[in-house]
Amino acid sequence: MRTTILGTITILLIIMTAYVCYPLFTVLPPKVNNVPIYNDVSLQDKLKSVGAIYADKLILQYADTDNEWRGEYGNGFIIMKEGVREDRELATLAHEYLHYIWLEVMTEDKRVELSGKLEALYAQDKDMQKRMQVYKDRGLLSPTELFSIYCTESTDSYMLTIVDECNKYIDRSKLVLTR
Repeated sequence: MRTTILGTITILLIIMTAYVCYPLFTVLPPKVNNVPIYNDVSLQDKLKSVGAIYADKLILQYADTDNEWRGEYGNGFIIMKEGVREDRELATLAHEYLHYIWLEVMTEDKRVELSGKLEALYAQDKDMQKRMQVYKDRGLLSPTELFSIYCTESTDSYMLTIVDECNKYIDRSKLVLTR
């Protein structure tokens, strides 16, 4: 009888401990604006498929958004709009990844060097000036945008002075270049 009571008490203590302690040990995903943050492995695999060696350092996820952009980079996150065509999704992932590269991986000296090259390319490229008008109108025209767009949309002949830097971070042969 004594063994049965001790066994019952032990089981009750285990259940009570589990009930009280479980919330302390359960890891819930962090939230931003009350939306859970998770890392979408399928997006990470797609990013790796274009040669992104730092993909594991980022949190990638889809979002149901009214934002007109297909993707957005900020503070270690790449947020992708759902429903984007596969070829454009890869280009957008690579584009946003290159923002990460520009802001977090490249040295200041490299950014300064590339900024000069990008400004020279842009000054001679009327088509790119038209392409970037929406960025310019919104005050978003910057070297990091030029770098990301040239690297993910232009063939080598449009950007001979920076092509090696683009190829250092992504495999452009995996992208459908639009010009």
